[in-house]
Amino acid sequence: MALFGDDVRLIYGGKLEHNDFTGFELQPTARLLWNLDPQHSLWAAVSRAVRVRPGSNTT
Repeated sequence: MALFGDDVRLIYGGKLEHNDFTGFELQPTARLLWNLDPQHSLWAAVSRAVRVRPGSNTT
């Protein structure tokens, strides 16, 4: 999605995962890209991760 012309872009998405403790979990993410000029850009990201209990790894 372009914001303010082509200089600022918002990228968003998500991942759906399943675990045995909480079932299905949505993990959304969003990224913002700002093109300062043709050679320089800044970006930032925000995401949510699902925490797994310690000792829940059964290998």
